Amino acid sequence: MKVLLHIWLAYSALLGANYALAGEYEDLDGKALLEECREVENLTAGATDLDTTSFLRIGSCTGYLQGFREGFWARMGAEQAFSERKVPEYICIPKGFDNGQAASLVVRYLEENPSMLDEPKMSVVLSAFIKAFSC
Repeated sequence: MKVLLHIWLAYSALLGANYALAGEYEDLDGKALLEECREVENLTAGATDLDTTSFLRIGSCTGYLQGFREGFWARMGAEQAFSERKVPEYICIPKGFDNGQAASLVVRYLEENPSMLDEPKMSVVLSAFIKAFSC
């Protein structure tokens, strides 16, 4: 079952990326992210009544969160490689932290901080990760 879940998450990420590239899905705030990431929680909870729109939302959430984490790590690596001084780490994401866990983290953060619903996705995710994983 876990392998099947990973396959669906990967497939959904590809669908979400294609949907976003088509320019049809332009919601970039916390409200949209909350809706998308709740679909990830539905999938991981075993929901079987998901439709195409649900999978597009799942792909959008997981793709965004994966891109955020990879971009963060790339930036930190570049800063450490090209800086003459030690660059402080301000987010220490635990090893093995996956997109499903990241989606749950974002959902929980937005439910606890509704004032962030109108903020850009990047601000929401950064704030959620800093709150959860400050070094």
